[in-house]
Amino acid sequence: FAAAATAAGAAAAAGGPPGFPGAPHFTLAQGGSPVRNAKASDAAPPLPGDDARAGLLRAENDAYNGVIIDAKALPQDPLAFSEALARSCDLWRAEGKRGVWLHLPRERSALVPEAVRQGFAFHHVDADGETLTLTCWLPADVPSTLPAGPSHQVGVGALVVNAQGRVLMVKERSGPAARYDIWKVPTGLLEPGEDIFDAARREVEEECGVATTAEGACVLSFRHAHPQRPGGVSDMFFMVSLRPDPARPGAEDLVLQAEEIAEARWMPIEELRALKYYSKGSMLYEMVLAAYDEAMPGYSGQRLSQMSRPGSPGAYVYRTRSAGRALGRREGLGPSRM
Repeated sequence: FAAAATAAGAAAAAGGPPGFPGAPHFTLAQGGSPVRNAKASDAAPPLPGDDARAGLLRAENDAYNGVIIDAKALPQDPLAFSEALARSCDLWRAEGKRGVWLHLPRERSALVPEAVRQGFAFHHVDADGETLTLTCWLPADVPSTLPAGPSHQVGVGALVVNAQGRVLMVKERSGPAARYDIWKVPTGLLEPGEDIFDAARREVEEECGVATTAEGACVLSFRHAHPQRPGGVSDMFFMVSLRPDPARPGAEDLVLQAEEIAEARWMPIEELRALKYYSKGSMLYEMVLAAYDEAMPGYSGQRLSQMSRPGSPGAYVYRTRSAGRALGRREGLGPSRM
């Protein structure tokens, strides 16, 4: 989310409002990286091809007065690429272009040194590890407004409570929780293109074999943390509520992922509250139990396809069901003065 906001803000600074018709569409790749989905509906017509501009790289304009080089038309020979790139950048500077995006697939990795020599910088590697994206800011007298590369990873945890009020808890074989012998809820990282609730359900089933339903699920809490070492990424972690799927026979049966999980059990909520690391005020209490104990409504997810571009699967919007109360609204009186 923060990575998306960064990309959107930078894109707006580069010349247009993101998220509206005519603006380029950014999606999140692994770690929250902004990746532009070039489409005919949101970009200017392609620049003239080789017949009209011999010796130049084929490219298309973006909506922010930048250029996206056509990866499929790149020369294979590094020398030919270097000469064409130099001529193209000179032309784009003369035309007042700003940012240049270069997507290099693995089979064109020999072109990387030439791009770097001409001032291109690494931006990100796609989620599949097959394409390196580089960027170059052309104006010498204007600070770059290109969106930054990946800054966040997104994690999820699941508070799964069954009809008897027992919570699904695990002990991991490795990692910080294993070092301190901590009982914890199933957790994991989102895969590229995966929604929060889907990721939580997948992690629960992978780690414990428990089938869950997202019906009535909500985001109980989320944490935003930043790296403590150079080169690390910030972390967005979402705790969601789930329950066993009543339509699945044996949904609560435990089948452990032996490589990662040492133990798993359905733990009474009272026993969980009594554990050392779950005392009131601790991070684990605030993340896992506070919303449950205090009967907070959490954030429900709603897929809104009408807010996305044609052909896209839509996007979830998460909002609290008690926003009016949180903002000081009084029933029948309209917004309060705050």
